[in-house]
Amino acid sequence: MQTRAIPCVLVVEGNPTLRKLYRSELEASGYRVFTASSGEEALDWFETAAQPDAMVLDIQLGRIDGIQVMRHVLQQHPNLPVMLHSTYTHYRGNLACWCADAFVDKSMPGALARRLREVLAARGRSAPSRESALFRPGSRGREHGRIRGFGECSR
Repeated sequence: MQTRAIPCVLVVEGNPTLRKLYRSELEASGYRVFTASSGEEALDWFETAAQPDAMVLDIQLGRIDGIQVMRHVLQQHPNLPVMLHSTYTHYRGNLACWCADAFVDKSMPGALARRLREVLAARGRSAPSRESALFRPGSRGREHGRIRGFGECSR
């Protein structure tokens, strides 16, 4: 029996409470989740760690916003699935957001994991199996900070 690797997701969210909430939601759906709290930290991630299978970005991040992060990362990794996640739905009409694979409204509980599964499927990438969603590894994802062992992603 062949096992599928657990997809790794980088969640970039400035609000620590929401960051924990999204981590819990995605881990409960079977994803391995790593987080960054700012645009700068997200860009640093791609310099110091392996590429995740997908990235979820808040738009309002501070000095470097999610749209800027998305543009920079997609220049280096054009095949990376990117989802924008914001309460500011007026960004949907912003042409700069159109290169994202999806835009998810933060006010929709449970929508993040469901939409991420759809994005990965549309890109021909595997989403976590039902079995992996039930598996709880002892060493769960940690906050970003020169994380060792990220190379375990399904690349």
